[in-house]
Amino acid sequence: EPLFRSCNFCRSKLLGKQGFCCKLCRIVAHERCVLQLSQQCIFTHVKSRKTTQTMHHHWVEGNVSAKCSSCGKEVKSSHALSGLTCAWCHRVLHNGCEAKLAKECDCGRHKVHIIPPTSIKPTQVHN
Repeated sequence: EPLFRSCNFCRSKLLGKQGFCCKLCRIVAHERCVLQLSQQCIFTHVKSRKTTQTMHHHWVEGNVSAKCSSCGKEVKSSHALSGLTCAWCHRVLHNGCEAKLAKECDCGRHKVHIIPPTSIKPTQVHN
């Protein structure tokens, strides 16, 4: 875990335990910024049964401290928002390495345990 966390909306540092962190996509925000980030948070279902979309990476910027899945070098974001983490497959990348990776996400090594949002579709329940 990085020593300092930065807000994904206003990009300033969070001090102590202030702010919120989404358990799914790990977006971090101040209380005053959290409502502006709701559109960037991960989607957990599709709105139509006819959806045939493919699963894409859901990149969350910053608050990363790990090795890049593309180049293998260390990604650090102790003083600013840098680095990307996919909320689904948990791959970590430098911001500049994103273009080297396919847009489609395979949900990583834990894919047998993940139900992707493209599989959760609305239905009608009949009594």
